[in-house]
Amino acid sequence: NDEDNVILPKNSIPEEDAPPVLLVLLPTHHGGSWPPPAMCLESALQDLCNDWRIAKHPLKSSRLQVGVMGMGCSDYGDESVGKPAKDAFASFRQLGATMLGKQVRIGDDATGNQDRVLQAWIHHDLLPRLVRDDDDDDEDDHDDHSHNKEPDVVDMEDLGRSMQDAEAQNDAMVKSKEPREMVTSSQAAALKKEGYKLIGTHSAVKLCRWTKHQLRGRGGCYKHTFYGITSYQCME
Repeated sequence: NDEDNVILPKNSIPEEDAPPVLLVLLPTHHGGSWPPPAMCLESALQDLCNDWRIAKHPLKSSRLQVGVMGMGCSDYGDESVGKPAKDAFASFRQLGATMLGKQVRIGDDATGNQDRVLQAWIHHDLLPRLVRDDDDDDEDDHDDHSHNKEPDVVDMEDLGRSMQDAEAQNDAMVKSKEPREMVTSSQAAALKKEGYKLIGTHSAVKLCRWTKHQLRGRGGCYKHTFYGITSYQCME
């Protein structure tokens, strides 16, 4: 199924200074235990968490990013489903790793939701943190230039005159019969900086990045995954 494939853009290839990434997909063994091939990881995590000789959060300096997903079957007991993945998530977070996702996503074989959970894990927890668009890079460059720009400075001697000019301008706007602008100049600058396009003096519009993703063949958002809504035809 082409919709299940995840197509990564060329600029998603890790750079030399990019932090390392570890993705862990753990099934649930008998009674909520770890599967035999992963027991060495379980033992290593327990040793690191319980060894008093090791400094707290030893993985923080490595900038390691960790994503964890679990698999299981609720027919064997709800408490044991995804227990290895939950334990691994808690251990990596205790050791100072940057977690991809706020909580562990668990695929349940009893309900058959593994594919939906996997797609949600990829599109909501992993890709937003690991993949950057060319448009995002352009916006970052624009931000860098704007930060380097020297701010306007008003001398103390001219402060009174500036306040009088501002008051006169406000009085003129109040007396004017034309409707006042709903988007101020500072708000307009901030919106343009974030990539929004202004409509008149009252609205700002920005294309959803998933619209551009699907037009470029890089996959759709959760509405496309779960409800079949074409991302570039969404009106939200």
